[in-house]
Amino acid sequence: MYQPARRTAATRAKVRFWTTSGGFTRQTCEGLFKVLPEINMRYGVAAALLAWIIALPEVYGSAPSAPDDGLPDAGEVVAAYLQLRQWADMLDLPGMDDPQARLPLEGASGVTVQLRRFGRVVGSASVLQGEHDLLARRTLGRALGDVLGDPAVAALPEDVLDEIGSALTLELEVAGRPVPMLGRSYQRIARDLQPGLDGVAMRRGDQWAMLFPSRLRASNTAGNIASRLPGLAAELGLPAHDLSRLIDQHGVSIYRIRTVHLAQREPDGFPFETLRGDRLVPAAAVTRARLTGFADDLAAHVLNRIVHDDRAEQ
Repeated sequence: MYQPARRTAATRAKVRFWTTSGGFTRQTCEGLFKVLPEINMRYGVAAALLAWIIALPEVYGSAPSAPDDGLPDAGEVVAAYLQLRQWADMLDLPGMDDPQARLPLEGASGVTVQLRRFGRVVGSASVLQGEHDLLARRTLGRALGDVLGDPAVAALPEDVLDEIGSALTLELEVAGRPVPMLGRSYQRIARDLQPGLDGVAMRRGDQWAMLFPSRLRASNTAGNIASRLPGLAAELGLPAHDLSRLIDQHGVSIYRIRTVHLAQREPDGFPFETLRGDRLVPAAAVTRARLTGFADDLAAHVLNRIVHDDRAEQ
């Protein structure tokens, strides 16, 4: 039977940093209140207490509440991420019939996971609909299957392969409630979507196909969603007809989706909630020293990407 690994002091310290480093939005802090018992049980009283202390001013401060975009419960997404990260580190997942496999994601309509090694995607999977508390477990299992089937990963020495899970960065994106959209052309649908923030789904009966915002950003097509929409029809086994014809003849419907997206820059780094794929920086953090450091880092990054070619210089 699956047994959760014993949490180390380093892990507990990492959780405390996650809840206090400003990596989460106000809505996520609100959600953290709902999973304080879970954080307490898994990571100790100190982590739960720190989460409560830090979340309190975020929730009851002067910032206005976020509008209802049908988002999933942010606290449950954070709790699911913590558990998926642990499973990925150990390359050990509970069976589908094990109660430990159930991670509540109330209201979630889909989950996508991307696993990267040195920035390259070596495993990815998406699961739509089904039992909400098994969505995360199913998705990670499929993504890890991709990792172990990757030729570059399979060629690694056995001792390295045994530790591959802890060398991967984890991205988790959870889609909330689908919101029906009006429009009978792909161009009209695309105009009503906010690039980089909105995903889109197509439904035919009980079959769904979905484009997650993170996947659109990764393929650099978030600004040209109309070009990707016919692919949803293909996923449902439908011909590449105009949307109006698909609606009339096959009864399809289109939905906008918003998501909660958690990512990390390094395998042992701290996760953060993204907005259009990046992290929001508080205004107080924008100082002259940090801007200078950013410019230096940017210049170093560009210089490191220059390929010296003697033939080109000649």
